[in-house]
Amino acid sequence: MRASLALLVLLAACTGTDDKPTDTAGDSDTDGDTDLPTDDTGTADPHAPSKPEIVIAPAAPPAGVGFSVVMVTPSVDPDGDLVAYRYAWTENGTLRADLVGEAVAGTETADGESWAVTVTPTDGTLDGTPATATVTIGGNSAPSAFGVTFSPALPLDGEDFSIVLDPAPVDPDGDPLTVSVTWWEDESLNTVHTDKLTIEGRYVSGGEQYRAIVSVTDGYHEPVVAEGTVTVANNPPEITSVRVEPTNPADAQDLVVTARATDPDGSDVTFAYAWYRDGVEATDVGNTDTVPAAATQVDETWYVVVTASDGGDEVSATSDSVTVIPFDGMIYAQSFTARIAPGGATGTGTFAYEMLTHGERIGDNECALQWDAALTEDARVCPGCEYSFDVAFTYDAAGSTAGSGRDCESLADDADGIMTYTSRRTYFTVNLYSTDYYGSAYMSMSGTGSYTYDGTYSYDYSNYGITQETDTAGYTTFTAFETIRRFYYR
Repeated sequence: MRASLALLVLLAACTGTDDKPTDTAGDSDTDGDTDLPTDDTGTADPHAPSKPEIVIAPAAPPAGVGFSVVMVTPSVDPDGDLVAYRYAWTENGTLRADLVGEAVAGTETADGESWAVTVTPTDGTLDGTPATATVTIGGNSAPSAFGVTFSPALPLDGEDFSIVLDPAPVDPDGDPLTVSVTWWEDESLNTVHTDKLTIEGRYVSGGEQYRAIVSVTDGYHEPVVAEGTVTVANNPPEITSVRVEPTNPADAQDLVVTARATDPDGSDVTFAYAWYRDGVEATDVGNTDTVPAAATQVDETWYVVVTASDGGDEVSATSDSVTVIPFDGMIYAQSFTARIAPGGATGTGTFAYEMLTHGERIGDNECALQWDAALTEDARVCPGCEYSFDVAFTYDAAGSTAGSGRDCESLADDADGIMTYTSRRTYFTVNLYSTDYYGSAYMSMSGTGSYTYDGTYSYDYSNYGITQETDTAGYTTFTAFETIRRFYYR
């Protein structure tokens, strides 16, 4: 019992009623370091909060810009107590008792002033070692100048490229820098890439020019601005073929060039043409893909220089030469029209046939046939249905010219025909036969809806075309033509 009572007396003697321990020695800091809180023996109190590590940010603010204390390393209480801080600010060495928080507003500052803050940690019972930081107003410097280049310096079509700041901007005060980028593409503002330092290759096309305007700021000064320009390398187009047709043109036939080209960058390719007549540029013809027959004469030699452009680069190619030859032969021309009622139940049309010499009809014969038939076989409306009809033709005296020799009426007497029509797939075929005029005159055609084809057969010269159109009333009109030129070379 006596031992317990002695212990209570001892504890009572060691506990004070004040907030801070009593310094009975009259000097709370006997070790010469006035920053250290001490007990009565002159040593640091092990229960006091630790000294914090602080800085003032920004490090060198201009006048009118506020600043505040930043805890680099907060104070820690050994006993786990919550630590609070007291702030004491001085302006040019004079205590500002009205400022007790962690920040000073910009309205309190002027250029050249020196400010200091002392931060004292406390756990509510013991104060820890205070920390001090200083700052000078008006000492902030703007970021340094910088340059804008690109990597790679000459990007290819479809290749990523990035902005390189060289030399890089530096802030003398260590302030964080904000970088902004404005992009111009071929002199047009491109907001899609705003503030991006890298342009993805999917946006990059050959021949394009990019301009980047870069601004850097520390938040206190006007931005420092620099710009750079880069041009994407352009791949020129490639001409894959140049051909003048016909290769053996008869007198009074047009000359037509067909040119094909590809562009590795996917750019659109345009063509320009320069024709040459007997080695001299035919300026009277001009930039055209067709030389009219009226501009040519027998025995002239023609070729064309084709220039392909993708808007950035140009390439040229020269065709083979062709020589104009005299025409000696005949022309067979046939044409067919058909107007099919909605549902394919009825149809009407015409068939015209004529043979010409070079510019003149043979015997003034121009034969016209008409047909008008009820289309009854499988005549129903259903997608994918196929129709096949025998068609009888009648001679149109009003539309034909009878001449000497075998006349048009005899041709009409022998005319017959077969027409097929497939809905949905809209495939159209017509076979017309006549056994007059040297034993055989016929027309055979095929095609699909809204499709026109012009081509050259392997024999002498021929072209044909087929079109299909359906009007708002549901009537479908087919037109077809075939022209055959049979001639001989001298």
